[in-house]
Amino acid sequence: MEIGSLASWVEGISESLALIVALFLPIVTEKQNSKQTQQRLQRIGVRSAYQIVEEKQKHPDQLITETENYKEFNQYITTVSIINDDQQTVTVLMEMNELLQGLDRDAYTIEEAKSKIKELEKE
Repeated sequence: MEIGSLASWVEGISESLALIVALFLPIVTEKQNSKQTQQRLQRIGVRSAYQIVEEKQKHPDQLITETENYKEFNQYITTVSIINDDQQTVTVLMEMNELLQGLDRDAYTIEEAKSKIKELEKE
């Protein structure tokens, strides 16, 4: 029984590997791109939330929900929830929104809000 030459084995293995890479590389690349997009969307939300908290720190008597930054943040959440198919990102942004509203109701201090935003950023 002959199993073939070493060259034919190497060629067969190489062709198999090339086929596997050709089949799965686009899937892996798409997943990486999607993950980067989700991270970017969350970073934008985090940056906006920090700006709103900083604004609240400078003007403690002003309601967050009445600021222009909050209105833009709310529009951003709406837009992301419409165009984005990743529920995790939308959930994180909604939690940030609830946190900001809680800050208005004095449920959190400024430092607690910043800490919670950092926690949400890591998700």
